[in-house]
Amino acid sequence: MSSKVKTRGAAKLHLLTAREVQAAGRGDHSDGGGLLLRVKTTGAASWVYRYTSPTGQRREMGLGVAFKGSPSQAGQSLTSARDLAHRARETLRQGLDPLAAKSEQRKAAQAAEAAKKADRQREQWTLARCARDYHSRVIDQSRTPKHAAQWISSLENHVPASLWNRPIGEVTAPELLSALSGTRPHERARRHEGNTVPETVRRIRQRLDSVFEDAIFHGRVGMNPPRWPLQIPPPVAGSNSPGAGQW
Repeated sequence: MSSKVKTRGAAKLHLLTAREVQAAGRGDHSDGGGLLLRVKTTGAASWVYRYTSPTGQRREMGLGVAFKGSPSQAGQSLTSARDLAHRARETLRQGLDPLAAKSEQRKAAQAAEAAKKADRQREQWTLARCARDYHSRVIDQSRTPKHAAQWISSLENHVPASLWNRPIGEVTAPELLSALSGTRPHERARRHEGNTVPETVRRIRQRLDSVFEDAIFHGRVGMNPPRWPLQIPPPVAGSNSPGAGQW
């Protein structure tokens, strides 16, 4: 590539015309103010902004492809490049390096997109999905088939659908407390063991605790409501409500 730069006055801007852009041959063609049209031997053309950074370093920043298939395309491409070069000059006037600022903007955009993606993924992880995922990876692999079935069914039967099918990050401790306060054992369990509510509540809380801890480990939720020291309300006289105590 020729290092010769076509110039018509270093202090001037907007030196090129659309037709000159379209007809430009190999080399660098200056539009003034550091904006260059660079045409390679292959005919591929691009816009480049050449500047001196605040630290005194000479740098070049690519501004994209230069379209020059027609006078209309060349004119639009030239206008766009001038706008980008103007923004770069404004960044320099603020004492910032345009390339560094562009890199930071790209990183911020990537971080924002990653955060949105993580939010979407968390919304897809309901309490039910997290529990079943943990159950299949951990409980199914370490318990007897009967115990493993009882483990997940206890949650499916006692956690209200409004919580069970909600994104796990939206489930709160007061809601879990309210749900467990209304826990009742199945009829078969009452016939054989009497009022087993306190034991049922304890087991459900332990299982929910495991589900939330696993979800925290995998970045699906930020806290573990079952770990919070909440009180189960005292029983109402003549009812089968669970007794007072932490669940």
